[in-house]
Amino acid sequence: MYVSVVIGGTSVGLGAEERAMVNDRIALWVYADDCDAAVDRLRDAGVEVVQEPADQPWGERMAIVHDPDGNRVMVASRAPAP
Repeated sequence: MYVSVVIGGTSVGLGAEERAMVNDRIALWVYADDCDAAVDRLRDAGVEVVQEPADQPWGERMAIVHDPDGNRVMVASRAPAP
């Protein structure tokens, strides 16, 4: 299950999975205008990058990082409009 909430110009996604990854308490999905640039800024700030940005079958570009508590954060950019 997944729902996206838009507040002003910001979009936050909340989802539930039947099978959580090991040690998952929460996982957060956030959108950035440029996934690669956002991940570069996070990496430069010392954030652990778990999965490098990659194109996804549903058309978005996505990466996974860990927040300071070890929670997964998916950073994505939406697919360009056709």
